[in-house]
Amino acid sequence: MNIGQIRQQAQDENTAPEILTKLAKSEDELIRKYVASNPNTPTPTLLNLGAEFSRELIDNPVFDLLILENPNFVSDISVDTIRSLVLEENISTCFIEQIACRLNESRSIAEVLCWNPNTSGKIIDSVFESRHQKSCILYITLHPNISENTILKLLKYDGGNPGIYQLISENLCIPDYYLHLIDYWDYTNLRAEYRNRIEKEKKII
Repeated sequence: MNIGQIRQQAQDENTAPEILTKLAKSEDELIRKYVASNPNTPTPTLLNLGAEFSRELIDNPVFDLLILENPNFVSDISVDTIRSLVLEENISTCFIEQIACRLNESRSIAEVLCWNPNTSGKIIDSVFESRHQKSCILYITLHPNISENTILKLLKYDGGNPGIYQLISENLCIPDYYLHLIDYWDYTNLRAEYRNRIEKEKKII
């Protein structure tokens, strides 16, 4: 078969699972991409391709079914694939919540949970309380869904850390009220300066 026929085979939902598994190892990127989108592709093969083709995996009709039907589905996913999936804008909050059960397993998982703006405040709280707190403190502090509980803990973090205070002032999702609890610098003015800088950058763009 020529390359065009093989690509068509990779797209065909009637192609046998064992053939799709072989095609997943193709050097042709488009063939691998089609295999990742094919609902007849075996689950292990889909998960292997997920790190490279996360969007195709999420859009694959079987993806949501796998989450619903297999409670242990997320435990079979590699860290690399998790990182790619969680960064997708249209990933479900249900999936993010399941992945959060593995946050203590890897710093990479904890970090990527903080990078997704749709991660809940409850999960961000869990990252803050995890063994990855120190490595994720920047992402925690700047997360749009940070909870009041974690904000109050950040105000006392490391005995009162000016660097954290500045990050708090730059997180515009944190109400101004909390800035008045910081009695170190004039963080209210710092936030005003930050907002002005953002507005100037918007005008330049």
